[in-house]
Amino acid sequence: MLDTVIIQDRNDVFHITFDDIRKYHGLANIAGAAIGFKAIQAAASVLTPDAPLPREPLSILTGHPGPGVKDAIEFLTRAPTQGAYFVDRKIADARWNPYANLSFSFFITLGEQTAAVYLKDKVLPNRFFELMKEASQTTAPEVHAALDALKQELSEELVSQTSEQLFDIQLR
Repeated sequence: MLDTVIIQDRNDVFHITFDDIRKYHGLANIAGAAIGFKAIQAAASVLTPDAPLPREPLSILTGHPGPGVKDAIEFLTRAPTQGAYFVDRKIADARWNPYANLSFSFFITLGEQTAAVYLKDKVLPNRFFELMKEASQTTAPEVHAALDALKQELSEELVSQTSEQLFDIQLR
C-alpha cells in the first residue's frame, strides 16, 4: 500500500490514498504534496507500525513551508487546523534545495515519541530546483509547463517508492 496512509480520527479509521490528496490539493505543488504524504507515511511506519496513525495527540514540525507539503499533512492529520503544525526554516538537516531557505525534514510527535523523517539526498533531481528557481524569475509559458510536467512526474515516482527508499527515519 505505497499510496495509502491509514489514519484514525476518534473512533473512525480512514484509508487515505494519494489520489485523495491530489483531489484536495490540485496539481500546483503536487511534488510537495507527495513529499508530505510520504513523510507522514514514513512516520506512521515507526510510530504506529501495526495500527492506524491517530490524528490526536499529533504534532508536526517541519522545515518545509510549501503549500503542497502543508495540504497533504492537513488532509492526513488535521495538524495545521488544530494548531499542531509548525514550520522552522532554520532546521539544518536535509537542505537539498540550493536556491531556497528550507529543509526537507519532518518531526512527527505522538505522545512521548517522535519520528524524525529526513528526505534523502538526490531523491529530487537538481533539475527540479533549477526549474523552480527559473519559474520564479520568468513568466515564460514553456518554463512553467516544464516545471508542471516535472512536478507531476516526480509525484508519481515518489508515491511509488517505499518510505525507506525516500527517507532516513529515526524514532526518538
